[in-house]
Amino acid sequence: MSDLWPRTQFLALSFATPSRRLFNMPETPLLAKERLAKSILSTRKEKNISGDALCEKAGISRNTPHLIENKSANARLGTIMSLAAALCVDPCYFFGRDDHPPPSEERVQTFRTSVAATIQRYRTMREISQNELTKRAGLPWGYASQIERKSLDLTLDLLDKIATALDVGLPTFWLPSRCTSFRQLPRSPRLTCRTQPRLSISRLRSTAA
Repeated sequence: MSDLWPRTQFLALSFATPSRRLFNMPETPLLAKERLAKSILSTRKEKNISGDALCEKAGISRNTPHLIENKSANARLGTIMSLAAALCVDPCYFFGRDDHPPPSEERVQTFRTSVAATIQRYRTMREISQNELTKRAGLPWGYASQIERKSLDLTLDLLDKIATALDVGLPTFWLPSRCTSFRQLPRSPRLTCRTQPRLSISRLRSTAA
């Protein structure tokens, strides 16, 4: 019995505190910043790329990588994608996914649109309105609509709030989108007056007779 109790207590604590990776739960902004900082720093050192060379290759200011690596910057989507392309890795790599090739030029150009489409897709799946998402994520009024319509360059903190509101893991938004936005899906053909057969008065009379 003395050996059984510690094991039972350990199992109870294990189920009481599930792993974030196991259930793909949203990450806190601090954890996301730490993971991004460590990934960029380790990747840069592994590829033997200096901070100045990375800035020049990514087309960003010189102090940006230093601020990100020290968890002092709230990086935006465009900056993260530029750093990923400069380091020849997919942005998913920064958040624990290394099963995707380096981003193509098309993926770099459509990255923000892909993130906006993913937000819209999960919001629709959860049956959450744009106003409700705005309230849950603590966004400015009407901001959710602007994100989906204009594909805004979101910050990492803001994207984490949206992930928490939608109850999805943050890496989900970095995955290559194979689905288009619901707004871009082809609409079903609608019958118009020109396509509907017209019945003349004489035909109606003959049918009635």
